[in-house]
Amino acid sequence: MMKSKANPIKRIAAMILALALVISVGFTAASCSKESTETKSKKSKSAVTLDAKDPTSEPDAKESTDEPDEEYVSWPSGGLFDVLPKPESDDVVINQQSDEYISVEVHNTTQEDFTEYVNKLRDMGYKDRQDKQIADHVFNAVDGKGYEIMSSVAGVSEIMYIQFKSPESSLKF
Repeated sequence: MMKSKANPIKRIAAMILALALVISVGFTAASCSKESTETKSKKSKSAVTLDAKDPTSEPDAKESTDEPDEEYVSWPSGGLFDVLPKPESDDVVINQQSDEYISVEVHNTTQEDFTEYVNKLRDMGYKDRQDKQIADHVFNAVDGKGYEIMSSVAGVSEIMYIQFKSPESSLKF
């Protein structure tokens, strides 16, 4: 991964914005009255093999990590998920989902992946809310039909956060 030589103040401001986005996801999730669906499948981050010929053999860890196992799903189809482009990574955690709003985390997303995703959104007609984008890792936009997206990427943890709502939603970003 490339090291950024951005101004430290800009990096701190960007980190604060990303944190604010995460916190707003929590508050939004708590205040939304729609029923949330949580369909998650378990995906292990470490693989273990045993010698089939010797049942007393010790497990051979192919990959180990200190991180706990994450529960991921692939990018779902249907509803609001069909309105957005599919991210590069299939490591998706659905925080909240309704007919009018979704909140997801896309793990294993680099800054470059995020930039490509934002470019896809712009190609689909999403326009930045401000004249100038706040930071390279924050995107807050609306399209001509009234769909709104707020997205950011946390480069260190490689997680892209997406909040997306339909024009019918009463939620405010």
